[in-house]
Amino acid sequence: MARGIWGWFVAAALSAGAGLAAPAVLEPTIAQARAGEAEVACVQQQGLESFVVTLRKPRTCIFHSANAPFDSADEVPVVKIRWTGWGKPVVHGHGTFRGNMDFQAPAEIVLSRARPCGKGARLYTRARITFNGRTASAKLPGCSG
Repeated sequence: MARGIWGWFVAAALSAGAGLAAPAVLEPTIAQARAGEAEVACVQQQGLESFVVTLRKPRTCIFHSANAPFDSADEVPVVKIRWTGWGKPVVHGHGTFRGNMDFQAPAEIVLSRARPCGKGARLYTRARITFNGRTASAKLPGCSG
């Protein structure tokens, strides 16, 4: 059975025929947010390495629970994201959840709790993602240091 904060959520996707590929590196690094921007932390993969980077209005994001193992039970990949209200206290996104075996489902994203991250930057630190009629919430990675 899947484990982690979003484990039950991802288990539901797995039972619907979806699975997620786990990154090869278990301890990624996080990039510092840029000044004056509202951003969100996303996992990105380059070859066999995984990194947590901060992005402004990402079109693709693998959302990952803060302080959770880097495995498929703690990640939710969403592509083709369109955002409304970016930079406001609560931002909404619509995209497509993408799992293994070509599984795809419409996804709704709500980001909130933008926290200061040095030099005027802010990172959204909470996510609520809904697809296939199920909703999961999680704390997202914040600033390092």
